[in-house]
Amino acid sequence: MPITKPRRGTLDVSRDAAGRTFRLNRSVLPAWLLLFALCAVFLWLVHEIAEVHSTANMVFLPMLFPVIGAGFFALLFPLLVFIVYNEDFGPLLPSHFVYICRKTYKALESGNWKLSAKDL
Repeated sequence: MPITKPRRGTLDVSRDAAGRTFRLNRSVLPAWLLLFALCAVFLWLVHEIAEVHSTANMVFLPMLFPVIGAGFFALLFPLLVFIVYNEDFGPLLPSHFVYICRKTYKALESGNWKLSAKDL
């Protein structure tokens, strides 16, 4: 049985990309647009709830901002890692995003919350 070269996976390093200039992978743009749309919808909902002018809403809403902000950053951080190390990744598909999130956060935990390309 002949030995065949494995297909390039999500996190396989592209050796022929050395010395290239940075360019944004087109598969990242839909993810950016989706995150922007989620943020816009959230801000619209906050505005609509604030229109009610009830005391309970005005007390409850500021307590949500740190939680929502942390959640938004948790979704955004793996995407930023993907953009920074663009040449080390294959095309980003929606099914890969969960894998990239897990891989990124495991690398952060094992490296004392510091990330480098070799960790991925």
